[in-house]
Amino acid sequence: MPDLLNVTNVSAPAQVTVPVGASSINNSAVLTVAWRPCADTTTALVVAKPWVTVAMPAVVNVTLAADQDVIYPASDPLASLDGVPSNATFTVVVTFEDGSQRNMEGDSRTTFSASSPVIVFENQNVAVVGNNWNNEAQAERGVVAVVTVSFGNFSDLTASMVLAVAATQAVSLSAAAHPPCTAVTCTARTDLYPIQTTSTSGGGGGDYQRLRLTASAVDSFGNIFEVPLDESVAVTWNDTGVVTGTSGGCHQPQVLGQCTVNDGSFFAGVVVGVAPGRAAVTLLWASTTKNFSAMLELTVHAEAATVTLSLIHI
Repeated sequence: MPDLLNVTNVSAPAQVTVPVGASSINNSAVLTVAWRPCADTTTALVVAKPWVTVAMPAVVNVTLAADQDVIYPASDPLASLDGVPSNATFTVVVTFEDGSQRNMEGDSRTTFSASSPVIVFENQNVAVVGNNWNNEAQAERGVVAVVTVSFGNFSDLTASMVLAVAATQAVSLSAAAHPPCTAVTCTARTDLYPIQTTSTSGGGGGDYQRLRLTASAVDSFGNIFEVPLDESVAVTWNDTGVVTGTSGGCHQPQVLGQCTVNDGSFFAGVVVGVAPGRAAVTLLWASTTKNFSAMLELTVHAEAATVTLSLIHI
């Protein structure tokens, strides 16, 4: 049994060593000794199986860890974002009674299992979402599973930890003032007003405020992620005669009516008013299994916003 005992010298006196990671054992099935009168004799005249005791320090503790606590199906659009994982890699450290430690995640005696069939293992210690992730109810509430590591005859000790599976639930569009500002009215904006100016050439007559659009996605557990306005999304203006983007193909003056950008050229996300009216911006975020969309209605006003100043008498 090479995993329990290795013969390192067959010449007299023979020498055996215990390999790293061996288990304790006490029987006659570990080693076979054969005697032949001549070196070139193929048939052994005497064969014996001596009683061998391999006494290894017992395992007293097992630590299980993973580099992720939530993973996403590879087909889910969230998995395409930087930093959003579609797998979790586990590490296992066993501690022996003599204080020594050993990593066991790659050992053939180590077995990983999950309490949910949604989670399957690749390359022994890498958890991914299996092909049976196709239930809308599962995606809506997410799955929280317990992953357990065990070692067969090597040790009776086990260790467990929680691994969750989530998926995209919805996307949304919001707008804030551009350039950014810190006032309360600078966020959650849907109104654009003419820019007030005393110049006869730079504003007032046709120049409107700008807003920066931000797309967000929420997963099964309420975690929120910013979705970049790159080539993975399609942004559509239903009336570029009212509102249009400052970048991308739809900002050209000759483009009127409905227009869509899906090549990432609207990455900055800045829109500007063109003329008084109401218009909508729609975002489509697609994956191989499901499409998600969001719409934001914007209003361009004909009159500049009114500012009321209060006088304080001291």
